[in-house]
Amino acid sequence: MATLTQEMKDMIATQQCFVGTVNADGTPNVAPKRSTRVLSDDSPYFH
Repeated sequence: MATLTQEMKDMIATQQCFVGTVNADGTPNVAPKRSTRVLSDDSPYFH
């Protein structure tokens, strides 16, 4: 599993994060997630 670097943690703490997915037909879905936080060294989360 990937580990979050300190630089990544700092970015999550100070900047607007966006989460992107793609539907089965290839349509992108991107949304801002202001609730993004770091749970542990390998787990960011949002609600």
